[in-house]
Amino acid sequence: MWILQRLFVVAAIAIVLLFGMLNAGETVRVQYWFGSAYTFYNSPLPLVMVTFFLLGVLFYYLFSIAREWRLRAELRQLRRLTGDKDRELRDLRNLSLDDVDVGDDYDGEVRER
Repeated sequence: MWILQRLFVVAAIAIVLLFGMLNAGETVRVQYWFGSAYTFYNSPLPLVMVTFFLLGVLFYYLFSIAREWRLRAELRQLRRLTGDKDRELRDLRNLSLDDVDVGDDYDGEVRER
């Protein structure tokens, strides 16, 4: 699976670079907010493409860190729950048979004396 991920990343980078090389002389107008105060005229297209590609990578990285923290918190909670269950099982295994009351009307439930 990781091989497919790496191939996808390499293919995406290759496509961006190829498209940038084919359009090396092109310029574009970048307006990144409403109004003309935030407009860049005659920006090189490859620079704009690489900039926004890297911004996309940055946003993905930030969201993946948040997801990683959430998953780690869930893992800690599940490990704590598993530890509680393991302690309970250990205590039941160590329960002496002398302490268990099994009468004539045994219904499958363990009761201590």
